[in-house]
Amino acid sequence: MSPPSDEYIRNILQAAQGLQPPTQAPQVDPIAELQAENRRLKAEAEKSKADAESASRRAATRHQFMKVANRRAEVAENALADVQTESSGLLKRYADRVKHLEGLIEIQKTASEQDAKQRDDKSLAEFEERLRKQLQAENEATVSKLRSEIQARENENSELKKQLQQRRQSQQTLPGIAAIQANVTQKSQQNTAQEEEASKKRKRHEIPAAGSLPQPSYKRPRSNSVLPQSLTLSATQIPAAQNARPTPSQAPTALSGRVPTPQPHSQRPTPPTRAVTTLQPPAQAPPPPAAPTSSMRLTGQEDFTVFLQKLSDNRRRIGRPQASEAEAREIFEARQRRWEQQQQQQEQEQGGAQPSQQGPAAVRASSVRELQASLAVPPSQTPRPAGDDNGLRGFAAQGLTFDDPILQGIIQGNAVTAPTVAATPAPAPAAPATASTSSLPATAASAPASAPSLIPCLHCHFKWWNETCDAGEPCQNCASFGADCHRALCVDYEAGCPRGKCARVHKADRGRYPQAIQKPKTLKREGTRAERTKGPVERAKRMGMAS
Repeated sequence: MSPPSDEYIRNILQAAQGLQPPTQAPQVDPIAELQAENRRLKAEAEKSKADAESASRRAATRHQFMKVANRRAEVAENALADVQTESSGLLKRYADRVKHLEGLIEIQKTASEQDAKQRDDKSLAEFEERLRKQLQAENEATVSKLRSEIQARENENSELKKQLQQRRQSQQTLPGIAAIQANVTQKSQQNTAQEEEASKKRKRHEIPAAGSLPQPSYKRPRSNSVLPQSLTLSATQIPAAQNARPTPSQAPTALSGRVPTPQPHSQRPTPPTRAVTTLQPPAQAPPPPAAPTSSMRLTGQEDFTVFLQKLSDNRRRIGRPQASEAEAREIFEARQRRWEQQQQQQEQEQGGAQPSQQGPAAVRASSVRELQASLAVPPSQTPRPAGDDNGLRGFAAQGLTFDDPILQGIIQGNAVTAPTVAATPAPAPAAPATASTSSLPATAASAPASAPSLIPCLHCHFKWWNETCDAGEPCQNCASFGADCHRALCVDYEAGCPRGKCARVHKADRGRYPQAIQKPKTLKREGTRAERTKGPVERAKRMGMAS
């Protein structure tokens, strides 16, 4: 049954409004309804037939397309097979060509190596010939120079012998020679006894280092005279000593301004140990023995080699890094300069303590000092008593001096800056401090720096998180060093900071947490720790855990 029409519904509404009885619904014709349904079914059948025909046409079209695609694929496969066959043939030909070229290259390489070897041999022979000629010329020049120097020194020695003979002849006529000789002999014997006793004490207290090289002996021979043989001969022995020809190492050179030939101390000639008399002015006291020092003068390449070997052994034994040849040369030269300064100071003290003399005595004293300096006799080594080294025993024996560049760097590094309190983080205070008080007050000895530094104050960071930072001013710890309070960035921010109260600054929190020295502390911190901005890694971890 079909639904009522709109007109029927409208009549019912009008009747309800006018309180009129509704009219009955009109009767519907069933034949008309069947005819309409038949027409609808026919239309649907025609539509289905048209759809089937179009689908069959589309299937036929697709079949044609598939046939074309199959033919194209077959052609492509055939072409690919042809290309593969051709490429394999080309590859084989290329491999044969490469082998042929490698053989040619090997032949050329062998020939070029032979030619290069011949050229190298020829250039090496030429270089050896040039070097031999150069060395021969240098040797000839050196020999001629040495001969001229030897001749000049022999002439100077003969002249000095004449002067010495004249001075000795003038000294023999002076009064009081016996008293002077007795005084000098007694003092020399006392010095010898003191040297022996000090040497025994040193041997008892010193422990020789294992593997160390034998040290050159700086001790003078046991002689009753403090002067060399040329100044302690009697009147009957003077002609024999004057006729004896001195060796180059014994020849006096200080008066002529020349430097003696370098020799190790162990190879220097030893004066005779005979008991002889001396000639010395009454006011002239015997020179005091040189103080024991690690800066004993070492001259010549042989002595530097010994010093370098000893320094290397000592540093290897105590575990220090080895010094280069340049550093060892600097230390060696510094020791020489210090030894010369000590010798000059001793000479000045001796010269200032002596009274002024007039006449033959003054001339005799000056001549004795000049001859002592010219003969370059090694000073006697009188060791200090045990326990008088301030805990530095063995410091000089190991070849270590305060001129060592490493030791100077350590001394300068310790003397430049002292360790600051702000260099290490202090623990957070248990109770809040006042706004003008710091738990690490500055010491009275610390002075403000010339310019503020940018060293972060970790103590201020902890105070910041505990809300006790100084309001608008740096803490006293930073103010004492002239530094500004800076809070460092948190290195764990990207990976997620796990600390409950981080003393560092997070990048996203920089706007929320202002610097204490820029804004007053009345602003306080905003939010809580749980509301802080998370890092990207931490957010990713939380999302993964949630999923």
